[in-house]
Amino acid sequence: MFTNKLFGWVLLAIGLAIIGYCLYSSWGIFTAKKEAPQVFKITQEQAPAANQKKSGQDLQAQLENMMQSQVQGAIGQMLPSGSIPKMLNLASWSIFAAILVLIGGKVGELGIRILKKD
Repeated sequence: MFTNKLFGWVLLAIGLAIIGYCLYSSWGIFTAKKEAPQVFKITQEQAPAANQKKSGQDLQAQLENMMQSQVQGAIGQMLPSGSIPKMLNLASWSIFAAILVLIGGKVGELGIRILKKD
């Protein structure tokens, strides 16, 4: 009987600690006191050397690079640099935080059920 009550209180405390940690971390991330975990990163590819011979494949690659740079230029005028990965990282943190809150709630609920059973 005593061990069941103790186990129930421990589960309730663990559930509340999970939720508290999640809320504290989210507060720090969304007030810009710390960075969101880097899940999405964009790397810049270097342009090919200018002194390469121009063949049919090189022309195709140059055309693709030119089109890509024009599209990136148009997007860069609408959105600040690096804002898309930052938004994706915040969205992934929000999803993870929601999952943590649900897990903490279930663990706390299990602890309450054990406490009510006795």
